[in-house]
Amino acid sequence: MRKRVGSLKSQARSLGIDDAPFDFSKSKRTWLVGVIFRGNLWMEGVLVDTIQVDGMDVTDVIINMINNTKFASQIRAVFLDGITFGGFNIVDIQRLHVQTDLPIVTIVEKSPDLKRIRKSLTKFPDSDLRWNLISRLGEPKPVKIRGSKKCLFVQSVGLEEKELRAVLELTRKAATVPEALRAARMFASSLPMI
Repeated sequence: MRKRVGSLKSQARSLGIDDAPFDFSKSKRTWLVGVIFRGNLWMEGVLVDTIQVDGMDVTDVIINMINNTKFASQIRAVFLDGITFGGFNIVDIQRLHVQTDLPIVTIVEKSPDLKRIRKSLTKFPDSDLRWNLISRLGEPKPVKIRGSKKCLFVQSVGLEEKELRAVLELTRKAATVPEALRAARMFASSLPMI
């Protein structure tokens, strides 16, 4: 059993995850990048794997990334750049939380258009399953970031609202998003398409 987030210290490690660019018409796979940060100051590791474009393997890939890093027992929170990766490869946030025993937070900087997303999912034979993974946590909630005019839109599992605000503040520096997620975005955007 991992330590509760309530005991999160300023130097605790968090993991941010984002996917790399891909070509919707050609790419079968894309990179998934995880960056481990200690507090909001030190990057301590980069994890890289691949996922299927529009597949359903991202949850398992993230679980393996976490379990296979030397920092596995020290990670205190996981920040995801949204809930979909590689197109509509959707994270099962609740299963990820249960299997890693970590708080999971999805973060986007604009409120998603859920009607448009649901319509886009109709092309998949398992569209009901995919929609359930997206919708069962409800709409992302706006969280005002101290010192910024911006809001983040978040969904989380494993955190009370007060804990969520505390972990967001402890893990960010100048940007609105946690440093681990900001770094994951930078690394992922620099990778070539596969």
